[in-house]
Amino acid sequence: MKAARYALTPPLGSLAAGILWVVLAWRSPTLTHHFAPLVVGLAWGFLQRFADDDEVEAETRNVRASSVQAFVGGLTFAVAATLFLVVTDKLQGPGLYGSFPIPAELVLHGLLGAFIGARPWSLALEPS
Repeated sequence: MKAARYALTPPLGSLAAGILWVVLAWRSPTLTHHFAPLVVGLAWGFLQRFADDDEVEAETRNVRASSVQAFVGGLTFAVAATLFLVVTDKLQGPGLYGSFPIPAELVLHGLLGAFIGARPWSLALEPS
């Protein structure tokens, strides 16, 4: 029963972070929230770490699948929020890297957050 309760925690956490970012960008479109997609991408892996620890013993957990799921899930929510803001023209603020396009910058930040959240470097440290 505990497993079912925590199964939706990572996606709901990423969704909540994405919605918060969209609301902030909607209210102030000329202010670029550069690291919001990093948080959205990171949220899935961060919350999944706690859900995995609570629901499954370390010996039976598939760490590789959990890591891939955290990466793909976090990146999906970060890119979806970025695309929504691009389509609605709510990304009007300055870029962090000069002439680099803001949507590409935000997708890269989401990619970085998803990578950190997935923590692939720990695959060798835990049993699979």
